[in-house]
Amino acid sequence: MIQAEKLRALLAQDGLIVATGAYDCITARVIEQAGFSGAANS
Repeated sequence: MIQAEKLRALLAQDGLIVATGAYDCITARVIEQAGFSGAANS
């Protein structure tokens, strides 16, 4: 499944999407391994 399809599937579900902030690639990897639904940055 490509990333866009994963995001669409998450958005289609009922409930909250828990996504935490990732400031670099190492933090993003830790977030992924911790099991969060997603990561965000700005």
